[in-house]
Amino acid sequence: MRMPSEPTEMTALVINTTSISVEWKPPMKDKNHDFIVGYQIYLSEENSSEKLSVKPHSHSIMNESSWTYTVTDLQPNSTYQVEVAAKTSKGTGRRSSPIIVNTLGGVPSSPTLQIRLSAEEYPTVTINATWTNPSHTFGEIQAWRLRYRKRPNFCGNSSQNETEQLDMKEFILNDFEKNEYTMHDLEKGFRYEFRLAGRNGVGYGQEGFAYMTTPEGPPTGTPTKISFRFITSDSVLLTWDVPEASHCNGRILGYTVKFHKKLNDDL
Repeated sequence: MRMPSEPTEMTALVINTTSISVEWKPPMKDKNHDFIVGYQIYLSEENSSEKLSVKPHSHSIMNESSWTYTVTDLQPNSTYQVEVAAKTSKGTGRRSSPIIVNTLGGVPSSPTLQIRLSAEEYPTVTINATWTNPSHTFGEIQAWRLRYRKRPNFCGNSSQNETEQLDMKEFILNDFEKNEYTMHDLEKGFRYEFRLAGRNGVGYGQEGFAYMTTPEGPPTGTPTKISFRFITSDSVLLTWDVPEASHCNGRILGYTVKFHKKLNDDL
């Protein structure tokens, strides 16, 4: 008995960044080969730099009536050569003509981001960000996107805090070989959220996160909405609101009230 001839009408359809669907039809009928018991799919990844097939592997389908198979766990943005062969109890027949298929490109995984205090320049601070490249880039990194924002602190009114929480500053760093950036004029006494993502030919990838609370400093603003009213002839009630959030420079722990009696000459 002869081995089966190659399967016919083979196609390979890209599903996503890591999967392809392979379909085929059985070999031409031949009474001189054994009964087909299944199929073997051969897959090899082409090395883009050497144009050689690497990481060859195969998938066995032990069902003669199954003519489709989904291959998973492939690499994004990669080129694969696909072949199919029929199997009998005697062995595997001729392979089909190879088909070249390219998986969709993937975006970089998240980099590891580290934040440290670089300098204190009253009334602001300087922060230095450093990072390591993503473990998976799926192509060359072309740029970095660094974003940061203040988190609500314990000073200022709620509407100010909500606005500051949504205020995300963004920097596009086109010097992709430099894994460092310095940010100036960050406010004291705030917790900051930092995000970093790398960009390849497909787009920006997953963001790496880091957090830091800047050192506190003395308030640079005065209390607001100061008012008073007499309760009795010799007592007065003072009321005020906290300084603007950007001038608190940390948690307000208390207030000092100073007063003196005005003389007639002071009026």
